Amino acid sequence: TVGVEPNNPIATGAADVGFGKLGRATVDIGPIDRAYGVAIAADGKIVVAGETLAAIGGNEAIFVVRLAPDGTKDATFGTGGAVKTTIKAGSHDHATLRRVLGPL
Repeated sequence: TVGVEPNNPIATGAADVGFGKLGRATVDIGPIDRAYGVAIAADGKIVVAGETLAAIGGNEAIFVVRLAPDGTKDATFGTGGAVKTTIKAGSHDHATLRRVLGPL
């Protein structure tokens, strides 16, 4: 599960409860998820990229998730808001992840 919290708390310093669920959006991609990059697109959508590690002996994957400005998954992106690509187990293929992200 990857958690996203906006870096723009309301004036009192409290979480923005209008974002996600009580100020935090979580996305479950696989058994163990790690986010390596977050970017805000020009339209305000949030792009998160990382990898998901499978159970021992299983495949791993890199992923990109796109969230709407309110923290909900962007259903117009990939499947249910995410794109996942299987990679060789143990490769931690960050170079491919960077190519997938490209310029936002």
